[in-house]
Amino acid sequence: MHDQDDTPSMFRMRAIIIVALLLSSVIHFALTPEHLRQVPLHVLGFLVVATCQAALAIVFVRRPAPTLWPVAVILTVFSLTVYILSRTIGLAFEGVHRHESVAAIDLVCKGAELLAVVGLLLNIHTTTPVAGPPVDR
Repeated sequence: MHDQDDTPSMFRMRAIIIVALLLSSVIHFALTPEHLRQVPLHVLGFLVVATCQAALAIVFVRRPAPTLWPVAVILTVFSLTVYILSRTIGLAFEGVHRHESVAAIDLVCKGAELLAVVGLLLNIHTTTPVAGPPVDR
């Protein structure tokens, strides 16, 4: 998991991101059967998010893959947003716009996702090259 270009702090941050994505993925997979009984359409969302989070974590274990960091941010922010909407105004495809309750496992999952987003944004900020003025040759 450690590349020559990684500084120790970037290596630690990437490890935190990987663990956070894997934890969130495992929780999404674990909660899928419960949502199958409640709202079957949720299962598709849970499986897509869980699979993508696990795949991104595996890619990040093998190499930093900074080109995928924005994808991971978008996926994770999407998951957080859908969760917030489901707990506040309800989701349109649930039929009756019911508000789901907040469970402790939800907070662990969303906390892990928030940690992943912060880590990804910090990595994007510290590793994105700034374009300078054009060089005349």
